[in-house]
Amino acid sequence: MITFMNNNKNIIGTLSILAMFSVWSNVANASENRLDDSNIVLQETIEATEVAKSVSKAKEDQLEKYKNAVNLSDKDLKNLLNLVGFEGQQLKEAWAIAKKESGGRPMALNLSKRTGDSSYGLFQINMIGDLGPDRRDKFNLTSNYELFNPVLNAQIAFHMSNGGENWTAWKGITPRTKHLMLEFPK
Repeated sequence: MITFMNNNKNIIGTLSILAMFSVWSNVANASENRLDDSNIVLQETIEATEVAKSVSKAKEDQLEKYKNAVNLSDKDLKNLLNLVGFEGQQLKEAWAIAKKESGGRPMALNLSKRTGDSSYGLFQINMIGDLGPDRRDKFNLTSNYELFNPVLNAQIAFHMSNGGENWTAWKGITPRTKHLMLEFPK
């Protein structure tokens, strides 16, 4: 009987050791798996960042061709507005507002104090009175003439309109704007 109990103790001891080894092994594997999962997530994040940088660089390269443009075709205007972030309905509205404000001309200028304008570029960004210093400071401009850069002008319009969600600075979507939207290039 003593031998049987000793054997049982040996068996129980051996099973206990095996069970502990199994738990440690599972913990180690789980840790390894978590590390593997973490490494996979890290690698995917790095890859996504590289793709974003690549897309950003490609977008910068595309925007560069519009930077000093003095004339834009309707399609060029549409492409520029899309590159700065306007999409869908907001893209159509932005295009129509730029056409209404400047005829789509990057060098458009309205200096009529009678109408309260000192407006520059595609979106006729008004810089009259206190608006000038405030907007130059807000948008890091050294001169109002920088607004003749169609890329910068469109980026500022994107910001001022909250991504095309609020056109109140341009008197909203007027009947003229709605009519121009019908001419939006395909």
